Amino acid sequence: MYRAVSDRAEVVVGPGALIEDEEGERALGPVWVTAASALLDAAMAIGAPSVAVEDAADLTAAWMVVNDSANAFPPTA
Repeated sequence: MYRAVSDRAEVVVGPGALIEDEEGERALGPVWVTAASALLDAAMAIGAPSVAVEDAADLTAAWMVVNDSANAFPPTA
């Protein structure tokens, strides 16, 4: 999933979506790493509920905020 977010970031933003980290590796910038993190956390909570039972609410919190925000402004035709 991280790779999918990284690929999409490059399509949307271009090379500026990736920054060089302390080790010289290219990594997602702050906005995109937050998006990837929310997506990965939600995937863990929803896709492997037996592993994340105690943390499910925390793991899905960011996803719920983003999802609610997206639904507040549905796409127009």
